[in-house]
Amino acid sequence: MPSFLGDPLVVFVAPLGSSAPQAVPQAATQHNWTYIELPALASTLSGGQRTHLLSRTDADFLYRAFHQHPVAVIYRGTNVRVRCTPLEKVREQDTRTLLEFCRYKAFVCHVDAGVEFDRWDSGFDAWMQSCTSDGPGDPRCLPLHTFGVKSSADLNTGSGRTDFMTRHRRPAAPGWIDADRVVWKPAPPGQRHGGRDPMHVRGVELHDGFHWDVSPARRSRFHTHLTVWTIKQYANVHPDGHVRVGGGSYEEWSAEDSLRQDEKDMTAARDRLRQKGN
Repeated sequence: MPSFLGDPLVVFVAPLGSSAPQAVPQAATQHNWTYIELPALASTLSGGQRTHLLSRTDADFLYRAFHQHPVAVIYRGTNVRVRCTPLEKVREQDTRTLLEFCRYKAFVCHVDAGVEFDRWDSGFDAWMQSCTSDGPGDPRCLPLHTFGVKSSADLNTGSGRTDFMTRHRRPAAPGWIDADRVVWKPAPPGQRHGGRDPMHVRGVELHDGFHWDVSPARRSRFHTHLTVWTIKQYANVHPDGHVRVGGGSYEEWSAEDSLRQDEKDMTAARDRLRQKGN
């Protein structure tokens, strides 16, 4: 039986100005599940594609929540995406669809999913009862939006995880090598840095500050939703995407930079919405 650290959380994601079907907050209230809404802002990617993006801070909040609570993400919109870098100019390959972002660590349902949406609360309850993982060595523990993946296989299947392991497992050593030849080595128990809350993935708790020691083949940039780092030697990366750097590495874009840019983006988005309404 899966064991989660926090209480169930229901998150409704939709383009700014869209409202949730009443069935969503009503069902959450009936089950005594916490309910929140996160807006996605209309954006144009650097290649000209139009989309809707979660803010940097909301993406970070949501991904961290996956590791503290069982989360149901209910969403509306045909092209809602999540940025994998906080930089202002973002390409489509620097984003993930909301489904890709959530699918291995949360229950996900689109409002146009027919019977599946009509019974989303039963589906979420069943997911909480049945989801599981193979522990720290399960590739679904990885923050896959920061890991260069070679395989498109479904990691919720045994064959998909086997394919991932074949492509990414380090030879004769624990851990992974991503598509950019970055080594992700799980830190042994004695080197797991404390001071962080326990976290879980799919109902399996990861104790004692579990993380990977991430070492690029050469000096390189490492992007999260909130921050950009130049890594010279290594960084500690946790399953929820938290980064702790060392060995002369340094931060190029901070969480404070992301917060300021998110505030500007939200102000501009609300102004556009008002102008459209007029």
